[in-house]
Amino acid sequence: MAGVPITTDYVVRYDDIDFTNKAFLPSIINYFTDLATFQATSVGLNVDALKEVNRGWVICQWDIDITRLPHYNEKISVTTIPYSYKKFFAYRVFQIKDKDDNVIVEGKSSWMYLDTKRRRPIRLSFHDIKCFGLIEGDEEVVEVMKPQRVNDFTIEAKFDVRYTDIDTNNHVNNSKYITWALETLSIEFMGSKTPLNVRILYSKEKRYGGSITSKANIITEGNNTRTLHTICDNEDNRLCDIEILWK
Repeated sequence: MAGVPITTDYVVRYDDIDFTNKAFLPSIINYFTDLATFQATSVGLNVDALKEVNRGWVICQWDIDITRLPHYNEKISVTTIPYSYKKFFAYRVFQIKDKDDNVIVEGKSSWMYLDTKRRRPIRLSFHDIKCFGLIEGDEEVVEVMKPQRVNDFTIEAKFDVRYTDIDTNNHVNNSKYITWALETLSIEFMGSKTPLNVRILYSKEKRYGGSITSKANIITEGNNTRTLHTICDNEDNRLCDIEILWK
């Protein structure tokens, strides 16, 4: 049995969209994380309260299916459900619906409970998550599909890690990685393709300063295209892998 769902209405703002008049992929992730954070705050687990006890939630994986992206000024409703927990991980599912109640985006995610001082995961207890309406024993693991990982890439771009990339966990915000990935693709590609599925796996956090390298491959599969991405730090350590299916 899943936990208590929460739904919030949004209007797609001008700074949520790209030149196609549709929401950026990073905006979709931001809607999801904003609502998850709001729900945590509403049950007393706000950022400041967690910081006092050296605790925090970090995203590990996304698996997002897209029927269509919302457009500028469109009214949408976003729902999240705390689904289950097991060992160090908690699982959430998300939906975005349009004004006619059609589901246009669905997402699955896994999150790690972290000791923010030691930067180590903490095994979840029922006490940690009961405030979300979960019951003891809700340990059904949500299957969050991982992206393909490859080692050879044909495209590379380098970016500095800026002050505006850092979030309240003092590391790069999770939506920045998809931004860096998309920057390896041409404007012509972005204008002619629509994403169908996005899979993201975060392996290592990046703190402020220095730079990252965004690497990509583009693979044609019949009428669809698949792009494989990895984000690496200055020492070529993998920080994040991303796979996007386009039509």
